[in-house]
Amino acid sequence: MPAENPSQPLTLDALAPIESNASATVEGLAFPSNLEKHFILFKVKKRERQTKLLTPGTKIKKVISLPIPANLSTGYNAKYANMPIGPMGKIAQQTIASAQSEGGALGSIADLLGTDAGQDSLKGAVKNIGATLAQEQLSGIVGGAIGGLPGLVAGAAADQATQGALQVTGVARNPHLAVLFEGVDMRTHQFQYKFIPRNAGESDTLREIIKQFKLAMAPEFIESGHFFNYPDEFDIRIGNPDYLFKIGTSVLIDFQLNYTAQDGSLFHVNGAPVAVSLSMTFQELDIITKAQIEDGR
Repeated sequence: MPAENPSQPLTLDALAPIESNASATVEGLAFPSNLEKHFILFKVKKRERQTKLLTPGTKIKKVISLPIPANLSTGYNAKYANMPIGPMGKIAQQTIASAQSEGGALGSIADLLGTDAGQDSLKGAVKNIGATLAQEQLSGIVGGAIGGLPGLVAGAAADQATQGALQVTGVARNPHLAVLFEGVDMRTHQFQYKFIPRNAGESDTLREIIKQFKLAMAPEFIESGHFFNYPDEFDIRIGNPDYLFKIGTSVLIDFQLNYTAQDGSLFHVNGAPVAVSLSMTFQELDIITKAQIEDGR
């Protein structure tokens, strides 16, 4: 490609044609035209509704082949929360832990409370609950007796008095925090490109690729505009996933374009931009479990 000169418009006619050398594994609309390996296939398919008589099919509407971007990455997450389970929750936790360690010998809270350790745990739990109730009831009684805004203020003061009494004795209630698993989020994948068409054919192909992505992420009206048909879905396949990763069926949730990506507003004489940067974010439609990881995700 000739050196850029902002004072002179670049013409597509001046660009040397590039012979297509695409491999049979590259499908549909492909950019660049000589894309051979290390590519990603974006297969656009219509979302079909599940019914008793119809299972959603996988009819492919369009296939777009693009090179693997420089920022190819994925991620995994697991959500946990620190939750106070309280004294009785702690006793239940101890019961199950004891049953597991004893091979099922302790099967209920009653069994646990029959042991010396269980009796000590129960006494501590009662004191914990008593301190909690004392704090809550005292503030409620004082606040209810006075009523209105002054009652709220007095109730809060009573609550602080209880906390102060615990502080003087050097004792604090244990909320018995436990780490609870909450689930996993859907994975997202972002692909960023900077495309510089090398001839008129590649400019036209890039324009059509952009149009197909925009069409696939847009809904359409049905029932006189009172409902939407869902946008299309994507089956995304990396050309060589064995040492990389697979991507589950996804939807396109963000699509950003910059038509002046080559150091300023540079266009060919027919109006085609010299360079286009493109950023896409896809979200998978199912969560990652051990089964998906075994399958290559």
